[in-house]
Amino acid sequence: MSHKQHHNPPNIPPNTKEEKLLKELLTELKEVVLLQKAEVAAEIEQIRLQLEESRLLRQELRSLRGILEELKEIELDVRPPVKTLTSIKIALTKVTGEIMFGPFTLKVGDTRVASVKGFDQDGNEMVIDFVANPVSFSNSDGSVLGAVLESDPSLADITALAKGTSTLGATCAGLSTNDADNLVTVTEVGTTPVLTTIKLDLAGGNSAAAKKTL
Repeated sequence: MSHKQHHNPPNIPPNTKEEKLLKELLTELKEVVLLQKAEVAAEIEQIRLQLEESRLLRQELRSLRGILEELKEIELDVRPPVKTLTSIKIALTKVTGEIMFGPFTLKVGDTRVASVKGFDQDGNEMVIDFVANPVSFSNSDGSVLGAVLESDPSLADITALAKGTSTLGATCAGLSTNDADNLVTVTEVGTTPVLTTIKLDLAGGNSAAAKKTL
């Protein structure tokens, strides 16, 4: 019976040069890994800071939007309302410059200058651009009132011709006057009593009349 003999492998002396090289490579690899880890950590921190800055900016933006909305409300509270032309009226002006609104009463022979006045929603007078908004006058009875346009088309010369009534009208900027406000009543020229004679009674029964014309 034969027995197999086991031979131990020969002892191989370590290659100290390769080990040293391997250790150096391993050390360099660790340094590279640590360096990359630090770089990655720095990038992560930078991204975190950017996200935090973005969050703060969004928060500040929301705050600014809220302030802006409050300012808009304050502005609406203090902003004067927009004035809108809502009505027109006819005005008659005397030669003295006195202005009157209807209904009107004139005497035969009176003359007036008719014009149109504009008013806003609060009843305050507004300036009208008559070039962009020309005026058109009307007169219901030409036998009672005479109306002649001036060189300025926004004005008309009115003359009371005869006893009676007539209604002036005007349109401007898409608006019309109220007929009831512009009724013109023309009356006859009245006579004012004037002292023309005086009489004197003289003593002794004699009388004499003296006439004096004023």
